Amino acid sequence: MNSRKYRMIPGFAVISLALLLMLAQPAWAATGNDIVVDDGFVYDQTSDIYLGISPSGPTTVTVQGPGSAWNGPAHRIYLYSSDSWMHVLGGATMNIDSLMAVSFIGDRASVASVRLDGAGTHLNANKVHVEASGSGESGQYGAMLTLSGGATLTTKELAVGGQGRLGIKVTGNNQLTVESLNGMFGTTFLIADSTLASGKIYQPIKSPTGLLDVPVKTFGGVWTAYLNGGSFSVLTAMQTGQTGQAFQMYWGDRVVITDTATGQKLTYNSEGKNGMAQFQATFNVLSQAERDVVRAPDTDSVVLSGWWYDIAIDAQAAFTINIGLGQDVENLVFWQHYTNADGEGWVQFVPDVFMYESDGTLTFVSNNLNDYDGFVVMGRDPAYIPEPATMALLAVGGVAMLSRRRRIV
Repeated sequence: MNSRKYRMIPGFAVISLALLLMLAQPAWAATGNDIVVDDGFVYDQTSDIYLGISPSGPTTVTVQGPGSAWNGPAHRIYLYSSDSWMHVLGGATMNIDSLMAVSFIGDRASVASVRLDGAGTHLNANKVHVEASGSGESGQYGAMLTLSGGATLTTKELAVGGQGRLGIKVTGNNQLTVESLNGMFGTTFLIADSTLASGKIYQPIKSPTGLLDVPVKTFGGVWTAYLNGGSFSVLTAMQTGQTGQAFQMYWGDRVVITDTATGQKLTYNSEGKNGMAQFQATFNVLSQAERDVVRAPDTDSVVLSGWWYDIAIDAQAAFTINIGLGQDVENLVFWQHYTNADGEGWVQFVPDVFMYESDGTLTFVSNNLNDYDGFVVMGRDPAYIPEPATMALLAVGGVAMLSRRRRIV
């Protein structure tokens, strides 16, 4: 494989050079100050990298595609701000000494996110920390690490702090292999993939140190912790039905709902709790008029999906919807609808975990179902393609952008 370094494109580059670079470089819809490795290239990290520390420094690292790799076995990657993301996607691999997704530094509230997605995608690190840190801490903060689409993570030491979250879309065994669980105070969310067979037991986390003290929430299955690991049991088959239908469900059940008028689908994974309490669930899509009400304050975005639900239980839920390919996961906006004695309305929220996969599906964990009865996800129109004139303007404006964008070249 070839090994390539990144270089900065000077801000005074002429328009013809900008156009040439835009056409010659591998396609990737990144903006801002990003570092991107793709097209089967290998990057050798030679020093520690800090994301989100400086306005002029990088904020996002993306390694994507089969054969693409990032090697830094003697160096660390730090994520510090709400704009800091690390994406390892589509069969790419990363080998580093340490990954520190630190959600807070100094007295500035922030969120850092690490996303692993796709079969063959693998991250290997000596240490992985997903937590809050710093002095003078105040405000809302947190950090998120997710594995989906069959991606795997191997590490000698994993720490998830009290404000950290680990999310795993369970597709099989040994998705996370860790020698030592050091400081697992934040919640781990295990969500059943729609492909999982019923009546089977899976072991997505492999650890010789045991998982008895790890806070775990499950959706579409039930978790049992052992001294040397744990099991995720899928007890029942996936139900299917249509909007308006009343489903009889138990803890840990799964159902796929189809709206025949629009073709939209929703997968609901109920939270896995102890006991056999039965409850009823009903689902419907938002009408166009209802979607317009939510979109009114933000005309630059579109409603990618919106659903009503009637599930009056004291629990969270994991919902899966299709929002289309090419979405900017870093800028999705989530809303939930409330109805109570004080009235009704929409409020924006950030899910505990959310995972956007290569097939265009988005899975996220809702707030408590007792408090809300609907959700909307907003983002970029997946059908939008700039007109030629717009592309020409983007090329001119791209000269300034190229001065801030980093790629492996």
